[in-house]
Amino acid sequence: MPSHELIKVYPFIRMMVNRPWHFYFTCWAVIAPVYLLTFFNILYSIKSKRISPEIIWAFSFLIPLTLLGLNGWGFQTRYVVPAIPALAILCANVLDTKDRWVQVLGVLFLCVGFITGILNSLVFRPEEIFPFYVLMRIHA
Repeated sequence: MPSHELIKVYPFIRMMVNRPWHFYFTCWAVIAPVYLLTFFNILYSIKSKRISPEIIWAFSFLIPLTLLGLNGWGFQTRYVVPAIPALAILCANVLDTKDRWVQVLGVLFLCVGFITGILNSLVFRPEEIFPFYVLMRIHA
């Protein structure tokens, strides 16, 4: 069956192909908000012209897969699993600072991600529970 026929027949495939261009970035912010610290680290590093191998590693997956998704090849978060170690290292660099507010924010973000994981395993549709309802509507 041709791919355009699959899109018509299976709603999941239609949903996967019609994701917004910012899917990889906003999806991680919703599922594991601790990665927001990673993106702040990346922006700061780019601004100060210090591009680390981890940034190159992460963007070597994020950018090409976003471009493929924009061309109709579909988006799935699992495609960028190889970028997660680089993002974790960048996040750890942020959390390693002596700034207490950054550490508290990191713990809060980790707690939200942990709660999201628990709710995802207990409830079929965690997006129906506030505040996840609001956050998950970004991808609707």
